[in-house]
Amino acid sequence: MALTTQKAGIAVATIAAKMSVVIPITFSIFFFRENISFYKIFSIMVAIVAVMLTIYREGNGKISLSPALVLPLILFIGTGTIDSLIKISQELYIGENKSIQFSSVLFMIAGLTGIIITVARPVSRKALLDQRVIVGGLILGVVNFGSLYGLINALESDIFDSSVLFGINNIGIVLLSVVMALALFREKLLPVNWIGIVLSVIAIYLLSAI
Repeated sequence: MALTTQKAGIAVATIAAKMSVVIPITFSIFFFRENISFYKIFSIMVAIVAVMLTIYREGNGKISLSPALVLPLILFIGTGTIDSLIKISQELYIGENKSIQFSSVLFMIAGLTGIIITVARPVSRKALLDQRVIVGGLILGVVNFGSLYGLINALESDIFDSSVLFGINNIGIVLLSVVMALALFREKLLPVNWIGIVLSVIAIYLLSAI
């Protein structure tokens, strides 16, 4: 994600990450034989268009053909694959009421891996002693842990098909990001962004009504 942002720009990285929702949605429909209807397909398409319009930004420069093209593609496939693997794990391997154990083990492995890599790189060792890095990392870890734990529990609830749930989750993240950008950073939105926000609300309603 960071490398894609550096090489291709934050807008391209955001679009690649958010549009990857089509991978778990498509995977859930075909692999787990979820019901397909015109209404569901229409609702998902509205959600995808809403995300694209909401995160659209002007003046991001032209995209060159090397890393700027390859990295967003890798990010797109990687993010979508991770979401699909979460669905597979929830469906086939995570037992009833075991989501907390699964999430804890996953984050423990990720944390240990991060520490080992940081210690192995002399340039980044100082980060382990930086209080701001530690506090920021802990906050980010808690938020991500809660996000994963909540997503797995939502998938287990069977209130929505997973294809619908991934769409609602993705739009919710985009809307929350926009609200925080407006409230904390006074970010200015283009007319097309406001259209995307309205479409996002409509998409959430359509998806939740399936």
